[in-house]
Amino acid sequence: MELRARSKRSKLFLELCDEFYQENIGGAGFRWVGEMRGKRQTNTYDCGPFVAADVVSLMQSNAPSPKSQSEMGAWRRTMEERVRALRLDGGSRSVSADGPDGIPVDSDDD
Repeated sequence: MELRARSKRSKLFLELCDEFYQENIGGAGFRWVGEMRGKRQTNTYDCGPFVAADVVSLMQSNAPSPKSQSEMGAWRRTMEERVRALRLDGGSRSVSADGPDGIPVDSDDD
């Protein structure tokens, strides 16, 4: 898709979200910034882990993750371990400082 068309569609989508959710999420001031790095994913099932890696990295360093396909197996296992470690019994918990692998750590308050 042409860069200009992608930018226009993205801006329209954000403006629709502004209208639908009655929240100003910045659709009117949106500016598309295209990604210039090469293809990293070489399979059909790691798109979620790549997105999660980018989100964690963007929150930490304001830059997308440098992770490659060869790192996704370990990254998926790390994410699974962290999710399984969360207390889901309704008890009080909070997310604290990031762990060594960049994923927020769940901590008990009681």
